[in-house]
Amino acid sequence: MSGHEHIAGNRSHHLINPPTSVEAVKRALVIGINYTGRTTDLRWCQRDAGAWCELLKTQYGYRDEEITLMVDAPGHRADLQPTRMNILKQICRLVQPVKEGSGSRLVFFYSGHAGQIPTDSSTEEDGYDECEPT
Repeated sequence: MSGHEHIAGNRSHHLINPPTSVEAVKRALVIGINYTGRTTDLRWCQRDAGAWCELLKTQYGYRDEEITLMVDAPGHRADLQPTRMNILKQICRLVQPVKEGSGSRLVFFYSGHAGQIPTDSSTEEDGYDECEPT
């Protein structure tokens, strides 16, 4: 089975009902965008996202319901297609509610095109912050 079939198959990872308490939570948002059919298409982003999901489950004990997988694959749920609006919604779901010091573990993984924007921050040696073009 290829990585694309694995990701685009009937198995979808998503948060059903995020916890509402302030106890420790474990959540991951994993995004892979191949931009298929565009002049700037990429080949392995969906595969990388699928590999991260497997790593989170096998090495870090994440369950399917703790992982939200967003890919631009045919047949993938519409609300989990990596559009700007869907990505922003899922980022909000990833971080809420999380209490500082609760021991929660949050993971954000993105594979796709990215860019850089100038910054005045002293933490960036090259004078640029990295960004995801949503």
